[in-house]
Amino acid sequence: MSYDINAGGEWFNYTSNMHRFFTDFGAYPGDWAGQNRHEVADKLDVAIKQIESNDLDALKVEYDAPNGWGEVGSATQFLHDLRDACRRELPDTVEVSR
Repeated sequence: MSYDINAGGEWFNYTSNMHRFFTDFGAYPGDWAGQNRHEVADKLDVAIKQIESNDLDALKVEYDAPNGWGEVGSATQFLHDLRDACRRELPDTVEVSR
């Protein structure tokens, strides 16, 4: 299962194996459905700062999916890419499906 997200006219997909990571850092994709893209970008800024203020190796031990489908590095890049898309383009709301 994964998150399919349309933000800023671009489509993104990431595995739901990182659910706990996203939730713990306030970046759970399921919460963004129908929200204004600018609000989502602001929330992602906060989450990314929190993530990047931690020790990356410790986060990997804590959150990398044991089956290899989802890891802190790519999940963080996903959040960066999504945030940037929310700032670039229309439409104004974010769509999420699972």
